[in-house]
Amino acid sequence: MYMHTDVKRVAEEIEPAVAAAELGATFTPEEMATWFGFLRVHAALMRQLDEELEARHRLTFGSFKVLLQLAWAPEHRLRISELTAAVQLTQSAVSRAVDRLAHAGFVRREPSPGDARGAYAVLTDEGLAVLREAYQTHLAGVRARFLNHLTHDQQRLLAALWEEMLPGAAASARPRSLKSSPCILGRVGLVLPTLRVDPVIW
Repeated sequence: MYMHTDVKRVAEEIEPAVAAAELGATFTPEEMATWFGFLRVHAALMRQLDEELEARHRLTFGSFKVLLQLAWAPEHRLRISELTAAVQLTQSAVSRAVDRLAHAGFVRREPSPGDARGAYAVLTDEGLAVLREAYQTHLAGVRARFLNHLTHDQQRLLAALWEEMLPGAAASARPRSLKSSPCILGRVGLVLPTLRVDPVIW
Protein backbone atom coordinates (compact mmCIF):
# COMPACT_ATOMS: atom_id res chain seq x y z
CA MET A 1 0.00 0.00 0.00
CA TYR A 2 1.63 3.22 -1.19
CA MET A 3 0.52 5.25 1.82
CA HIS A 4 2.90 3.21 3.97
CA THR A 5 5.77 2.88 1.47
CA ASP A 6 9.22 2.84 3.03
CA VAL A 7 10.74 6.32 2.83
CA LYS A 8 14.24 5.13 1.97
CA ARG A 9 13.06 2.87 -0.88
CA VAL A 10 11.07 5.66 -2.52
CA ALA A 11 14.04 8.01 -2.26
CA GLU A 12 16.37 5.42 -3.77
CA GLU A 13 14.03 5.04 -6.76
CA ILE A 14 14.03 8.78 -7.47
CA GLU A 15 17.56 9.80 -6.50
CA PRO A 16 19.41 8.47 -9.61
CA ALA A 17 17.29 10.59 -11.96
CA VAL A 18 17.84 13.68 -9.86
CA ALA A 19 21.57 13.04 -9.47
CA ALA A 20 21.98 12.37 -13.18
CA ALA A 21 20.52 15.77 -13.97
CA GLU A 22 23.35 17.40 -11.99
CA LEU A 23 21.04 20.03 -10.57
CA GLY A 24 23.23 20.84 -7.63
CA ALA A 25 21.28 21.11 -4.36
CA THR A 26 18.61 18.46 -4.10
CA PHE A 27 16.04 17.04 -1.69
CA THR A 28 16.94 15.02 1.35
CA PRO A 29 15.67 11.42 1.17
CA GLU A 30 12.82 12.27 3.55
CA GLU A 31 11.89 15.43 1.62
CA MET A 32 11.99 13.56 -1.66
CA ALA A 33 9.81 10.71 -0.44
CA THR A 34 7.34 13.16 1.10
CA TRP A 35 7.04 15.46 -1.90
CA PHE A 36 7.17 12.96 -4.75
CA GLY A 37 5.00 10.56 -2.79
CA PHE A 38 2.36 13.28 -2.40
CA LEU A 39 2.47 14.09 -6.12
CA ARG A 40 2.19 10.45 -7.13
CA VAL A 41 -0.62 9.64 -4.71
CA HIS A 42 -2.57 12.79 -5.63
CA ALA A 43 -2.21 12.13 -9.38
CA ALA A 44 -3.22 8.49 -9.02
CA LEU A 45 -6.22 9.31 -6.84
CA MET A 46 -7.52 12.04 -9.13
CA ARG A 47 -7.10 9.84 -12.20
CA GLN A 48 -8.95 6.93 -10.57
CA LEU A 49 -11.77 9.12 -9.26
CA ASP A 50 -12.14 10.78 -12.65
CA GLU A 51 -12.22 7.43 -14.46
CA GLU A 52 -14.84 6.09 -12.05
CA LEU A 53 -17.14 9.08 -12.52
CA GLU A 54 -16.70 8.86 -16.28
CA ALA A 55 -17.44 5.14 -16.38
CA ARG A 56 -20.48 5.18 -14.09
CA HIS A 57 -22.03 8.57 -14.78
CA ARG A 58 -20.35 9.92 -17.92
CA LEU A 59 -19.04 12.86 -15.93
CA THR A 60 -15.50 14.15 -15.75
CA PHE A 61 -14.27 15.25 -12.34
CA GLY A 62 -14.39 18.84 -13.60
CA SER A 63 -18.04 18.48 -14.60
CA PHE A 64 -18.79 16.87 -11.24
CA LYS A 65 -17.30 19.88 -9.45
CA VAL A 66 -19.39 22.25 -11.57
CA LEU A 67 -22.59 20.41 -10.64
CA LEU A 68 -21.57 20.29 -6.98
CA GLN A 69 -20.93 24.03 -6.77
CA LEU A 70 -24.25 24.78 -8.46
CA ALA A 71 -26.06 22.49 -5.99
CA TRP A 72 -24.53 24.49 -3.14
CA ALA A 73 -25.41 27.86 -4.65
CA PRO A 74 -28.53 29.87 -3.82
CA GLU A 75 -31.28 28.91 -6.28
CA HIS A 76 -28.76 26.46 -7.82
CA ARG A 77 -27.29 29.18 -10.02
CA LEU A 78 -23.97 30.99 -10.38
CA ARG A 79 -22.43 33.42 -12.82
CA ILE A 80 -19.86 31.69 -15.01
CA SER A 81 -17.18 33.90 -13.49
CA GLU A 82 -18.22 32.84 -9.97
CA LEU A 83 -18.27 29.21 -11.03
CA THR A 84 -14.77 29.52 -12.48
CA ALA A 85 -13.41 30.82 -9.17
CA ALA A 86 -15.26 28.16 -7.18
CA VAL A 87 -14.06 25.09 -9.09
CA GLN A 88 -10.51 26.36 -9.62
CA LEU A 89 -10.40 25.72 -13.35
CA THR A 90 -9.71 28.08 -16.22
CA GLN A 91 -12.66 30.03 -17.59
CA SER A 92 -12.41 28.22 -20.93
CA ALA A 93 -12.44 24.83 -19.16
CA VAL A 94 -15.50 25.81 -17.13
CA SER A 95 -17.25 27.15 -20.22
CA ARG A 96 -16.63 23.86 -22.05
CA ALA A 97 -17.85 21.89 -19.03
CA VAL A 98 -21.03 23.98 -18.84
CA ASP A 99 -21.62 23.48 -22.56
CA ARG A 100 -21.27 19.69 -22.18
CA LEU A 101 -23.56 19.65 -19.16
CA ALA A 102 -26.10 21.85 -20.94
CA HIS A 103 -26.08 19.51 -23.93
CA ALA A 104 -26.80 16.61 -21.55
CA GLY A 105 -29.65 18.57 -19.94
CA PHE A 106 -27.95 18.83 -16.54
CA VAL A 107 -27.36 22.59 -16.67
CA ARG A 108 -28.89 25.46 -18.57
CA ARG A 109 -27.39 28.81 -19.45
CA GLU A 110 -29.32 31.97 -18.68
CA PRO A 111 -28.40 35.51 -19.74
CA SER A 112 -27.36 37.91 -17.03
CA PRO A 113 -29.80 40.86 -16.80
CA GLY A 114 -28.06 44.09 -17.69
CA ASP A 115 -24.87 42.33 -18.76
CA ALA A 116 -24.88 41.24 -22.38
CA ARG A 117 -21.54 39.44 -22.00
CA GLY A 118 -22.41 37.70 -18.74
CA ALA A 119 -24.30 34.47 -18.22
CA TYR A 120 -25.52 32.23 -15.44
CA ALA A 121 -25.22 28.47 -15.18
CA VAL A 122 -28.30 26.92 -13.56
CA LEU A 123 -28.61 23.36 -12.26
CA THR A 124 -31.60 21.47 -13.65
CA ASP A 125 -33.62 18.77 -11.91
CA GLU A 126 -31.92 16.20 -14.15
CA GLY A 127 -28.53 17.58 -13.14
CA LEU A 128 -29.41 17.35 -9.47
CA ALA A 129 -30.51 13.74 -9.89
CA VAL A 130 -27.30 12.67 -11.62
CA LEU A 131 -25.23 14.61 -9.08
CA ARG A 132 -26.84 12.75 -6.17
CA GLU A 133 -25.81 9.45 -7.74
CA ALA A 134 -22.35 10.66 -8.75
CA TYR A 135 -21.72 12.09 -5.31
CA GLN A 136 -22.26 8.69 -3.70
CA THR A 137 -19.81 7.16 -6.18
CA HIS A 138 -17.28 9.89 -5.41
CA LEU A 139 -17.67 9.55 -1.66
CA ALA A 140 -17.27 5.77 -1.80
CA GLY A 141 -14.21 6.12 -4.04
CA VAL A 142 -12.50 8.68 -1.80
CA ARG A 143 -13.09 6.48 1.25
CA ALA A 144 -11.92 3.27 -0.43
CA ARG A 145 -8.83 4.75 -2.09
CA PHE A 146 -7.77 7.31 0.51
CA LEU A 147 -9.59 7.73 3.82
CA ASN A 148 -9.79 4.04 4.71
CA HIS A 149 -5.99 3.84 4.52
CA LEU A 150 -5.72 6.36 7.35
CA THR A 151 -6.63 6.10 11.01
CA HIS A 152 -8.85 8.82 12.48
CA ASP A 153 -5.78 10.33 14.13
CA GLN A 154 -3.95 10.41 10.80
CA GLN A 155 -6.95 12.06 9.14
CA ARG A 156 -7.00 14.75 11.83
CA LEU A 157 -3.25 15.24 11.43
CA LEU A 158 -3.50 15.66 7.68
CA ALA A 159 -6.41 18.09 8.06
CA ALA A 160 -4.31 20.13 10.52
CA LEU A 161 -1.37 20.15 8.09
CA TRP A 162 -3.55 21.30 5.18
CA GLU A 163 -4.91 24.09 7.37
CA GLU A 164 -1.44 25.14 8.47
CA MET A 165 -0.19 25.29 4.87
CA LEU A 166 -3.25 27.04 3.51
CA PRO A 167 -5.77 28.46 6.01
CA GLY A 168 -9.26 27.35 5.05
CA ALA A 169 -8.03 24.39 2.98
CA ALA A 170 -9.41 21.84 5.45
CA ALA A 171 -12.85 23.45 5.53
CA SER A 172 -15.71 22.47 3.23
CA ALA A 173 -14.91 22.91 -0.46
CA ARG A 174 -17.92 25.22 -0.65
CA PRO A 175 -16.95 28.81 -1.58
CA ARG A 176 -16.89 31.12 1.45
CA SER A 177 -19.56 33.33 -0.11
CA LEU A 178 -21.94 30.36 -0.24
CA LYS A 179 -21.34 28.86 3.21
CA SER A 180 -24.50 30.35 4.67
CA SER A 181 -26.76 28.92 1.96
CA PRO A 182 -28.54 25.60 2.54
CA CYS A 183 -26.86 22.54 1.02
CA ILE A 184 -29.31 20.03 -0.38
CA LEU A 185 -26.64 17.31 -0.36
CA GLY A 186 -25.73 17.60 3.29
CA ARG A 187 -22.18 18.16 4.46
CA VAL A 188 -19.56 16.95 2.02
CA GLY A 189 -17.38 14.07 3.20
CA LEU A 190 -14.23 15.07 1.36
CA VAL A 191 -13.33 16.65 -1.91
CA LEU A 192 -9.56 16.52 -2.09
CA PRO A 193 -8.11 19.98 -1.44
CA THR A 194 -5.87 21.49 -4.12
CA LEU A 195 -3.31 24.23 -3.58
CA ARG A 196 -3.90 26.26 -6.69
CA VAL A 197 -0.80 27.69 -8.29
CA ASP A 198 -1.75 26.92 -11.86
CA PRO A 199 -4.90 25.41 -13.39
CA VAL A 200 -2.75 22.60 -14.85
CA ILE A 201 -2.67 20.98 -11.41
CA TRP A 202 -6.20 19.73 -12.10
